[in-house]
This record gives sequence, structure tokens and C-alpha cells, in this order.
Amino acid sequence: MNPRLKWIRSRINRAESLQSETNASVDAILREMHQEIHESREGYLRTWTFTGKSGLAPPEFSVKVGEIVHNLRSSLDHIEWELVLANGRKPTFANRYPITGNAKRFDEIESRALQGVASGAKRVIREFQPWWPTESGFELWSLNRLSNVDKHRHLHIAAVVPTGIDNHELPITADKSARIEGRIHIGPLERDKEVGWFRNLPEEYDPRIRLNLSFWGREGQPPQDADVVSWYAGQPVAKVLSRCLSDVRDVECALIPFLY
Repeated sequence: MNPRLKWIRSRINRAESLQSETNASVDAILREMHQEIHESREGYLRTWTFTGKSGLAPPEFSVKVGEIVHNLRSSLDHIEWELVLANGRKPTFANRYPITGNAKRFDEIESRALQGVASGAKRVIREFQPWWPTESGFELWSLNRLSNVDKHRHLHIAAVVPTGIDNHELPITADKSARIEGRIHIGPLERDKEVGWFRNLPEEYDPRIRLNLSFWGREGQPPQDADVVSWYAGQPVAKVLSRCLSDVRDVECALIPFLY
């Protein structure tokens, strides 16, 4: 293996290992939260209430998310640095892997950020920008914003959010004459707050309320600052991190030929 690629890949592999641990933590958190949701009945009305202390993931979880993000974002900068060396040029402190929200901004910083990078590698980096008209690199914008917020503002808050029900099929014995009504509440689980309610459900029917651990705002509130809101806001943590990892892997594979 090319020595340059070996060091870069070790950082990406570390992110992947941490992500596996994080996915296991997500499953454990969701199981625990499910156990804190309790049903009460009053006539034809059935209500589910969260009785746990908090619907937020512990700070240690957010720290691990930050480590994953840091390793992935840093690996892109390391790739760009090695591209300069592989092209026989000397990197400067201005060299960095650009991730921009539009073509105009990319063109403004390309000459400095990608100084010394071979023209073919520059084209690849441009084609993996999140605004490029393909799905390649789409989640790199989330990765960039996740990294900036984690480094300069605060830990990312992850909240357990009800997203619907898993059991969509009513039993055959259901009373067709009774109209079933209900709703699942939107937003993080909160102590002694309703998770959802249903009216006229069959006695034996369990809707199985579905939960996700999603990126959220400070103190469990959706982010309002337009500079913070990004594509990952409100999205499942595991899914966003998986897509970030996949996009970084794709970038690495596409740029490998320019590291030799």
C-alpha cells in the first residue's frame, strides 16, 4: 500500500470503528427509552407517556459523534495535503480540502485551497462537491457543518424522537365500525409528556411506537440559527454518519490514482 494512503486510511478506518460503536449505543439508547414509555387507558382512549428523566443522549455519545466527524473531515484535508506532495509541489498552510455550498464559492477559493494539486485531482474534488448535479458527495456538506459546529460551538445534541408506528396492520377482528383516530407527537421525548395517543384501537393491538435518535438543537430544541441549520438537522444520527463515511470513502477511491 502507498504509504501516503496508509496513514489516511487509518483515520477513516478509525471513524468506521467508532461508528460501529455508536450504532450499538443508538440501539441501546432506543431500547432503554422504549422501556420508559408506558400506556394508560381511559375508555376507548389509549395514551403513551414517557416517564424517563430525559430524551437526550448522554454527553459521552455526542463526544463520540464529534470524534467520528473529526476523523472523517480531517482525512479529507490529509488527502489534499498528500495530493500536493504526490504532484511534486510543496504544501502551504492555505492548502485544505474545500467543501462549499455553491460553485461560485468553490471558484473563489480553489486557487489557494488546491494550490499544487494536479488538474485531474482538482476536477475530481469539484465533482464531489455537494452542489454538483449528482448524488456523489451530497453528505459532505453535512460533514463540513457537523465538524464546524463540534469544533467551534458545542457538542451535537442527539434526541430520541418518535417517528411513527411499526405495526400498521390491524388484527382481522378489529371493529370496522369504530373509526380509529390518533397521533404521534413530534419532537424529543420529555419527562411526563405524551408520546402519542389513539382512540378506538382494538384491545389486543400494539402499534409499536417507532423511535429514532436524531440530531437536534441545543437543550432538545430544533436549531433556529440559519447558520447552524443544515441537511442533517432532525435526521437520524446513524444514517447521517453512515452517509458521511460513504462519501469520504468514495472521495478516497476517486483520488487514489493521483497519490502515486
